Amino acid sequence: MARFLACDERNDSCFSLKNTRLLITAAADVDGVCKQLCREVDSHSRANTINRYHASLVRQYPPMLDFEVELPQYGLHLTPWKDWQPDHPPLWWTASNKLTHHRHTEYHQASLKNVLNAIAGLYVVCLYLYNAKVRLKALAPRPCLLSPGQGFVWLYEEMNRVSAITAESANHTRPPQSLNQ
Repeated sequence: MARFLACDERNDSCFSLKNTRLLITAAADVDGVCKQLCREVDSHSRANTINRYHASLVRQYPPMLDFEVELPQYGLHLTPWKDWQPDHPPLWWTASNKLTHHRHTEYHQASLKNVLNAIAGLYVVCLYLYNAKVRLKALAPRPCLLSPGQGFVWLYEEMNRVSAITAESANHTRPPQSLNQ
C-alpha cells in the first residue's frame, strides 16, 4: 500500500480498491483471531460476533482498549480498539462491515485511516494470542512495520530479544549463500 499512498495523516481519508481488499481481509482475520482468543479465555466460548467478543476479551485483557501501536517509520501512533464498547464496535470494523455489504455506496469507507487501524487491531489481537510465545522467545521474526506503543514497552523489549536471538542463531546455522543462486 505504501508504494502508492504515503502513510501520512494528511491521507487518512484516501480510499482505493487496494484499501478495500486490505480492510476487508484485516477485519476478517481479526474476527478469526478474536474467536480463537475467546476460546483461549474460555474453552466453551460461543462468542461469534464482534459485540460478543467484547465481554470476554476486555474482561481478560483490559489494556487491550488502550494498546497503542506505532508505525515508527511514518511517525504514526494508533489505538485501534479505543472506541470499542459492548454494543459499539471500533470505527474501522463498522467501516469494513459497511464496505462488505454495500460496496457500491460505501466505497469511501476503505480509507487509509480505517485500513491502518484494522491492521493495527489485527496486530494487537495477534500479540495477545501469541503472548505466551513472545514471552518464551518462540515467536520470530519481529515485525518491521508495527511495534507496541510506550505502554507496552515490555512486549517490545521481549520481541527485540527474540529477534536478536533468532538472527544470531540463523547466522550460525545457515551456510553462506551465493548471489548466483
